[in-house]
Amino acid sequence: MAWFKKRPTPILPSAAAAARWWADHLRQGYNRFQVDDSSPTGGFITAMGAVAHAGRGNAPTKDQIDSFELWLATSISRELLRLTKAYNNHNLDFVPYVDLGVDYSPKGLLRQALIERDLFDHSMVMPTKSHMTVTPTGVQVIPGYKASPIELVLAETTV
Repeated sequence: MAWFKKRPTPILPSAAAAARWWADHLRQGYNRFQVDDSSPTGGFITAMGAVAHAGRGNAPTKDQIDSFELWLATSISRELLRLTKAYNNHNLDFVPYVDLGVDYSPKGLLRQALIERDLFDHSMVMPTKSHMTVTPTGVQVIPGYKASPIELVLAETTV
């Protein structure tokens, strides 16, 4: 038995909001209207997502999605807290942030969360060409190709 207990990572409201946004895409399934562009490129991205989504099999369970959401929120919080401590230790005047996104497939912590929770086969429900920046105090997301940025509302409750 270890001589110390690992303290659980507190989940930041911004991390909870970010994780919930991504988990909601798993809950809702594929949205063919996620691309805000009527050009040939936008049409291609939409068609590619629809084809990939059609072959993904059974929908994920509620437990899988909830587990994904908790894992992602905890991982984002852990990284933000680590960066905050590092910046403070070096007297750096930067705002720590975590980037999450999907180009044609999920990147970074988002990809890792999907793999860890055995949901990567469902990754095509994530909005293509999306980018999210999470700070300790806020979340900004561009939810698809040529979409306008939005700020997520932070709740005081956590995952």
